[in-house]
This record gives sequence, structure tokens and C-alpha cells, in this order.
Amino acid sequence: MSTEEIISMKKRPNTKTQDLGPLNISLENVLSYDIEIETGSGNKRRGRKVTLYGVPLLISGRSLHMA
Repeated sequence: MSTEEIISMKKRPNTKTQDLGPLNISLENVLSYDIEIETGSGNKRRGRKVTLYGVPLLISGRSLHMA
């Protein structure tokens, strides 16, 4: 696996505050970030990181998917 590093992270504003179904999780506690990922070969790509109460749920880029 190539080394990939997040080189920038910008918080996205929350647009909704409704609860997420039976989980009763307010979207105020779900933070979404726009990130820029640099791969080992020096290429950069954009992605998104989503956290719930500070715990990463998803980090996604074009070919990068981690939980």
C-alpha cells in the first residue's frame, strides 16, 4: 500500500441539525471535512473525512477508502 498523507483539512459547515433516525444522533455531532491527500508518488487528490464525536467514520478519496 502506498503511503498517503492528509496535507490539508477544512471543516465543512453543517447544513442540517435533524436527528439521524433511530440512532438519535444530531448532525451537530457529525463533522465533515474537505481534505487534500498526497500520495507517495507526490500526486494530490481531494477527499472527504467524516467524524462522529471526533471518531473517524469515513475517509474517502478517489481510490482511498478507510474506516
